Amino acid sequence: MSSGLLTNSASGVHGWAINAMYEDYENEDHPGQLTERQKSLAEAESSPIERRTMNRWQFRADQVQMLYQQVQIELIISLLFSVIVTSVFWDSAPHALLIGWTVAVVVSVGVRSLFISGKSGNDKIDDVDAWGQQYITGATVSGMCWGSLGIISLVYGELIQQIFVLVVLSGISLTAFVSMQSSPKAISAFVIPALLPASAWFFYQGTTLSLALGAVAIIMTAVMLFTSRTMRDILAKSFSLGSHNTDLIKKLVITRESSEEAKKYAEEMNIKLQEQMKVREQAEERTRESEQRMSAIFDSMQDIIYQTDISGRIQWTTPSIKQLLGYEPHELVDKNIQSFYVSASYHDDLKHSLDVNYGRLQHFETCLQHKDGSQIWISENSHYKYDERGDTIGIEGTIRNITALRHAKEALHQEKERAQVTLGSIGDGVITTDLNGDIEYMNTVAEQSTGWKLQDARSKPMLKIFRLVEEKSLESPPDPAALCLEQGKSTMLAGHLLLLHRYRNQRLSVEVNAS
Repeated sequence: MSSGLLTNSASGVHGWAINAMYEDYENEDHPGQLTERQKSLAEAESSPIERRTMNRWQFRADQVQMLYQQVQIELIISLLFSVIVTSVFWDSAPHALLIGWTVAVVVSVGVRSLFISGKSGNDKIDDVDAWGQQYITGATVSGMCWGSLGIISLVYGELIQQIFVLVVLSGISLTAFVSMQSSPKAISAFVIPALLPASAWFFYQGTTLSLALGAVAIIMTAVMLFTSRTMRDILAKSFSLGSHNTDLIKKLVITRESSEEAKKYAEEMNIKLQEQMKVREQAEERTRESEQRMSAIFDSMQDIIYQTDISGRIQWTTPSIKQLLGYEPHELVDKNIQSFYVSASYHDDLKHSLDVNYGRLQHFETCLQHKDGSQIWISENSHYKYDERGDTIGIEGTIRNITALRHAKEALHQEKERAQVTLGSIGDGVITTDLNGDIEYMNTVAEQSTGWKLQDARSKPMLKIFRLVEEKSLESPPDPAALCLEQGKSTMLAGHLLLLHRYRNQRLSVEVNAS
């Protein structure tokens, strides 16, 4: 049997690819010797990422070349072992089972041999990687085929035949160890399923001879698995030594070319640097102009922009704060904003509202204290500031003086109250509606005349509350509110009208004016 470093076993454990055999080398360099065609392909087609793994590819390419030399021998050995095993069990096991097992082993080896024969050592890195993804699976399938032989011997064979099968499986496993010693994972994928059934059966029998045979099989398996890593390292170092001088020469050439390119690159970079400096100067000038414009905007704006940290200390504010509170901006820096509220609880209310509204608040009205002691009403829009981790680091917002608006609202409210008091004190019933004819207000006389309280009648149609009929015909007159809106002037309903009470069976004679 050939003893090449990648010699495969009769089990066909050489698989569909090479990448899986060397999956343990993903983070190491193992330079190999490429043909001129391989070098040209690597230089012309490899991307920057592929160049960083070029040594590993060279190592794989040399392994592919060695595998080509062993394919036919592997196929012949697989055929011979299958024929020998079939002849030994021909009289004891079902013929169909033996033929099926033989066909499975031969076909798996034959198909994989044809597949490998169709590959080239000059394939691209991606192609080699694609083969390797199937290698471990192929080794496992082959190991299971041979492992099934152990099950056949247990069912149909005698002790001497079982020992024969253990010898055959050990030989097949040793052959696989020689052919796949560069990949411990590939060896494990074949040897374990091949020897496990027979070894387990011998241990199960429990006799001294059976235990000894099982122990020998386990020891052989362990030796092969642990030794495979050392053999893999020896294989890698042998290829590394063979290409060391070539790599040194290539590195010297690359270094010289890189030096020339670096000199040329430096000259180009000097030119670009001068251009970038000019562009940077222009950008700085634009930045200064932008800062001046922003400063002018901040100085002239009426609203105040401020920022505080999480404890409430003021970090920055616009100059317009002087118009609002009488302080210069620098006087407020590092002072707690809570001290400028009329009541410290007002600032607590602000923070509570921010929490309730998910960190963003609009049109929050509160009261600040001016430097001279007067009270200033403001409307504030604010939100929390967050750092990169999402933690709250402060508050920023805008403030607008609404003192005059607040006083106007209070005056309007007082005027409205006086008007309602006046309406409530007159002897006529008064009802006000919106544009849709729904009631907004009723004075006391109107409540007594209709039998409706204001809280019950509010937002209801006026005709439902203010029920009128003609004295003679008992028909409803036109809606006075709708008639007034339609004509755009004050209206007085003609005729003798009666007002129906909500509860009492009484009718009041009334005059109706709408304006």
